[in-house]
Amino acid sequence: MGSIGDGRTSVARIRDRVAVPVRRVVAAGAPVAHVPRAVEVGVELRTVVLKWAIVAGIALVVEVAVGLSRVRDGDSVGDACDRCSGGDDTVDGDGDGAPDACDNCADATNPDQADGDGDTIGDACDNCVGNSPDGDGDGLPDLCDPCPALPFETDNDGDSSFSCVDCNDLNPALHARDDDQDGVTTCAGDCDDGSASTRPSAAELADGRDQDCDGVVDEGTDWYDDDGDGFAEAGGDCNDAAGAVHPGAIETCDARDTDCDGAVDDGTPCADDDHDGFCEIGCTDGSVAGDCADGDGSVSPTASEVPDNGADDDCDGLTDAGLADADGDGWSDDADCDDASPVRHDGATEVQNGVDDDCDGSIDEGTAAFDDDGDGLSELAGDCWDGDAAVSPLADEVPNGRDDDCDGAVDEGTDRTDDDGDGLAERAGDCDDANPEIAPGAPETTNGQDDDCDGAIDEHIRDRDQDGWATEDGDCDDSDGWANPEQDELCDGVDNNCDGVVDEACVGDQLYADRTGGCGCAHDAGSPALLWAVGACALAVRRRRP
Repeated sequence: MGSIGDGRTSVARIRDRVAVPVRRVVAAGAPVAHVPRAVEVGVELRTVVLKWAIVAGIALVVEVAVGLSRVRDGDSVGDACDRCSGGDDTVDGDGDGAPDACDNCADATNPDQADGDGDTIGDACDNCVGNSPDGDGDGLPDLCDPCPALPFETDNDGDSSFSCVDCNDLNPALHARDDDQDGVTTCAGDCDDGSASTRPSAAELADGRDQDCDGVVDEGTDWYDDDGDGFAEAGGDCNDAAGAVHPGAIETCDARDTDCDGAVDDGTPCADDDHDGFCEIGCTDGSVAGDCADGDGSVSPTASEVPDNGADDDCDGLTDAGLADADGDGWSDDADCDDASPVRHDGATEVQNGVDDDCDGSIDEGTAAFDDDGDGLSELAGDCWDGDAAVSPLADEVPNGRDDDCDGAVDEGTDRTDDDGDGLAERAGDCDDANPEIAPGAPETTNGQDDDCDGAIDEHIRDRDQDGWATEDGDCDDSDGWANPEQDELCDGVDNNCDGVVDEACVGDQLYADRTGGCGCAHDAGSPALLWAVGACALAVRRRRP
């Protein structure tokens, strides 16, 4: 016998077998289904509401409601009153009475369609009126030719910079324009042609932007670690051009402040640490060599020997009379913590050896093996600055110009650092510093993301549903090609004509809302002739197919 249905899938099956042009098919009780138009015949079934049956494998229509109109050019205007046989009469953007498809100036009002030079471009919008020499022979007069010496110039990337001057005609980001008037184009290396302060050779500022277009943000400023030692000037580096100089560095006899504490060579034999005018040897601070205990200001070559204190106060190699100094280090047995070792005594330099060299009761303090700042980690355990408990491999990075977490990078992951390498940090407006494709000035694409960080998603992507209307032009649903201000209202639960009302003037089971006017159009509900025509057409198609 067969089956009867009215679903979307069955409508598609009917469409495949009926060789008549169907613009829109609506199965009874089913939503609107989009189907392709056919243009090989002069009569279009503008709308069809049908019920169908499958009999012996052949699709037959059993109930039809249609609207007929003779439309050879595929628009909604019948041939009898069609002004523009090559397009849609109903679209006239400039309101001059000439449909856009046949208007020689669709964006400029010119009801007379005047074209003085016969170039098919109306005088109202013709930027090159009249004739002039054509030096390159490409058909475009030199007066209006953007590349008069290069025939058939192109602008493949749509950046308004033609191939004769564009260094890359396939990349719209590279062009010969100088939009910010800073004297440098993107073809010449300008990485932000919207900012005159950004260009090669510009001065870099500490603002999270790459002003000089070298691919690095804030280099050479107080907030960048130029020497890679884990500290910027803002983090306490007193010489950001020398990697060996930074807070926490080991001071050496080199006549400079290696650890950035304001003192030169402090803690070394070359400096007068007790400020008595004497250093141990090789003084680099202007003091005199010869201090035998540079941690004690009362001991120096000019001091007076104090009896019975167990020390060599005047640095002459002799301790108090009658007291033994077995190791000859200037400290008597009763004052020396190890009178068998000349390198262990009060004021000696502590070294990493597991013993108390300076006799202060602590072992290896100030060396790489000792946790001097009490954060639980020594230099040997990875602490890159053991003089600050806030700096260690366990610390969180904060924007302070130093490497808090000892990973070799300064301020990474904070709003001061360009983590994705796109030339902008968060503080400069980068709304996703983990994605180099997202930053202020990036091209907006249709991807559901705010590519250019302006707070809007996919803006300026016009007419997504390709119905001739964009959202900014009044399209109330730019994802549905059957919704725009020029669309007829259908009884389908959608605001098709974008007037803010859904299915206005719909009565009963009709497809179209009540309306008057039109051109040579009439509605025919259940026409027997049409019913048999569609059925016969389906049968013919069925027989022709292998």
